[in-house]
Amino acid sequence: MSSLLKCVGAISSPIALVPHRLVAITTPRASAFRANLIPRGNRSLHASPARESTINLAKAIPIFAAGRHAAIGRNLQEQLLPDYDVIHLSLSVEEVKRDLPRILRGDAVAPPSGIGSNKDRSADTQRLPKFLVVGGGFSPEEFEHMQLSIDLTGGGRLSGGDIPVWLKRNPRARTALELPGGEITPEVTKFMASTLKARLDEAAKEMGLK
Repeated sequence: MSSLLKCVGAISSPIALVPHRLVAITTPRASAFRANLIPRGNRSLHASPARESTINLAKAIPIFAAGRHAAIGRNLQEQLLPDYDVIHLSLSVEEVKRDLPRILRGDAVAPPSGIGSNKDRSADTQRLPKFLVVGGGFSPEEFEHMQLSIDLTGGGRLSGGDIPVWLKRNPRARTALELPGGEITPEVTKFMASTLKARLDEAAKEMGLK
């Protein structure tokens, strides 16, 4: 279960390499995370589709996310609304390398995870991400591999401010956190979401999106 308890940082043959931009963001210490834990209980981790349907997603900043666990990703998707719209969640490096380039080229791509607002959109209405968020379940080497192997211009289709930005992770992003009973509760994902949102807010301001 230890791999499940990684803090959100918070996605083989090489293809064309392009310059990529990073936004440097700080991450709260793991001790602050422990201070916010409450006793575990029988609480559901399922997000509410009804909430998403009542929010104007057009005003939310779109992000592409990669994480190892769908249950956590689903809750992060809900808790980042209405400020950020998770358009696609990939659960492996392979999915990221396959799906992200297609999205940036303008193809209609349904996330295999079933998580992401693009899942029901046609090719001409799919949203393109502004930020690319990779969870702490991926190693620094995997993160670097994603950065170096994906053409963020979509084969030259995107330029300038339309090119998405990798959200840089702090080295402490993979710090293991020991939770009572090894359970991921709604309070845990709420803390993870608030931490990620703070980092996204800082990056969005730096990019002039807020």
